[in-house]
This record gives sequence, structure tokens and C-alpha cells, in this order.
Amino acid sequence: ERIMKDLMLIKKILDKDMADEVYPVTFDLDKSFERSIAVGIFNDLMEKKIIKSKRFTIKDHSFTVDILPRSINEVIDIIIKKGMYIYGVYTLYDNYIEEGELK
Repeated sequence: ERIMKDLMLIKKILDKDMADEVYPVTFDLDKSFERSIAVGIFNDLMEKKIIKSKRFTIKDHSFTVDILPRSINEVIDIIIKKGMYIYGVYTLYDNYIEEGELK
């Protein structure tokens, strides 16, 4: 019997979703990612008014911010300028599972 650990359901953001809906977008980075770097990225995003709430979650080698999908490239640019490598960019279903959406 196999048991899955840390299963992630990832939501696909479609073109029609690109308008004004804010998503909690997670950026998985390399192992050199530290809290001080995360704070610097957060401050840059706040300064550029990219973040749409003050919610900022740091976990292991990733962080999650509430942004518009069209801002993802700007966040990636800031991450790259901080010298980080990106291993993934995604939105978890988490609070976004709607009735009938997983049919």
C-alpha cells in the first residue's frame, strides 16, 4: 500500500482568468533561498504595487503572494535579479476548489 505525502493540486490559470482575479501564486526557488531574500522580494513587490494583499507565506524554498496573473512575469524578473533560480510557479487549488470543478 502506498501513501502519498505532500500531494499538491495545481490550478491552471486560463487566458480568460487573466483579467482582474487575484490568485495566491507560489514561486518555488533554489535551496539558497532565505528569509532575508524573501523579505527583499516582498518589499520590491510592495514598492511596485504588484502585491494585492499583505499576505506573504514563506515555506521551505518557496513563497506565496496574492497577485494578478499578468504580474507573474514581473515577479519572475525580481526573483532573477536577486540571483535566485526558479523551479516552479503555480497556484494551488487550496481555497479555490469549487463545486463541480474537479469533474
